Amino acid sequence: MTENLPANQECERSILGAVLLDNSAYFQAAILDPDSFSLDSHKRIFLRMSELAERGEPIDFNTLTVELGKHKEIEQVGGANYVCSLTDGLPRVKNIAQYVKIVNDKAMLRKLIHTCNSSMAAAYDQAESAQSIIGRVVDDILKLQAGGAEDPKRISEFSGEVTAKLMREWQDPNSVERYTLGVPGLTAKTGGMLKEEYGVIMGRTGDGKTGLALQIALENGLRGKPVVFFSLELSKETMLKRAYCQLAKVSNSVVIKHTQEPLDGEIERIAYAKKVLDEAPIFFDDPSRPPLAQVLAKARQMIRRHGAGMVVVDYIQKIDAKYKDMQSRMTAISEGLRTLAKDEHIRVLALSQMGRPEGKNMNARPTKFDPKESGSIENDVHLLISAYRPVDDHKMPTGADELIICKQRDGESAIENVQYRGEIYTFVPRMEVQ
Repeated sequence: MTENLPANQECERSILGAVLLDNSAYFQAAILDPDSFSLDSHKRIFLRMSELAERGEPIDFNTLTVELGKHKEIEQVGGANYVCSLTDGLPRVKNIAQYVKIVNDKAMLRKLIHTCNSSMAAAYDQAESAQSIIGRVVDDILKLQAGGAEDPKRISEFSGEVTAKLMREWQDPNSVERYTLGVPGLTAKTGGMLKEEYGVIMGRTGDGKTGLALQIALENGLRGKPVVFFSLELSKETMLKRAYCQLAKVSNSVVIKHTQEPLDGEIERIAYAKKVLDEAPIFFDDPSRPPLAQVLAKARQMIRRHGAGMVVVDYIQKIDAKYKDMQSRMTAISEGLRTLAKDEHIRVLALSQMGRPEGKNMNARPTKFDPKESGSIENDVHLLISAYRPVDDHKMPTGADELIICKQRDGESAIENVQYRGEIYTFVPRMEVQ
């Protein structure tokens, strides 16, 4: 009977081999568990892969065989030669979603067969009432349909833990890890970003979205809080030069444009900025139009390897997702980023482009419905901030800039009066501007 159970061992091999060739494939396979695989050897191999991934270690032939050896499982999986053979003839597979779907489906069919066999055995045995057996069958099938997810919990099952945590937080406010939002007034009005929160900064071209995102990343990184910054428009080199402008307070005409010579002390300030940035846990990646799955996989790797507590994406319209219309693309991307924040217990901050109104409405204040082709962004986010920079009749900034909190799920809308100093890519409180 066991040989006839639903399974696709070639798909199982392809998943394991793909992970060995490219670790990012693991995060597409992460919805599976070891029992999703039909062969005992594949169960053990996937379990050890999962343990390596959870520790943030690379998954390759050497690390995997060492891990299997620690548990005395090398022979049980068919030896080191079998592990090596998993990649034989397998091209580098970036997207294994279809293989994962097939393996998961076969696993559910096996569980369904097991449930039905158990029910038949109980019915033949006649030790329980028919209603009792039917009730258990229905429960088991509904659990299968829910993908094995836990049942909803009664409040009394988790209220004690939540209340005790709340008491600890009241006694020690610093026990709540908050990521600052770069501008003191903005952080004060929002309380900063907490775990599992998904925020979006929206703005029009040239309104300082990237500057604010970099300001947030730098301030948190320099406080020792790990940040991963996906710069999908600008290169890592450009972003580093902008960081020098921000930290050293040196104009971009010196650092980037080279239209001015450094003034006294500016070279030393940039050297100091390099020193402190070298020691900060800030990580930059600059892929061009990456698939959503790649961004999520890389983020999860950095969370496991370096304890990243915040992921910044600049900007959301530059991510690729397999949908023909932009609205569906934006919805899929926004939901993916929100899920990343929730599942990994981190903060995700994404940037979104806005179109600029023309004519009499040129200085119209943005609302939460304004992100360009936004999909479900306004519904998904915990925090939505708009960089607003009004212009005069000559389309020049007036200096009366604002950072508008269009939405915060646990607070009120608000406005922070600022001025954007474009030469150093920094928002400062308006009262500080001379």
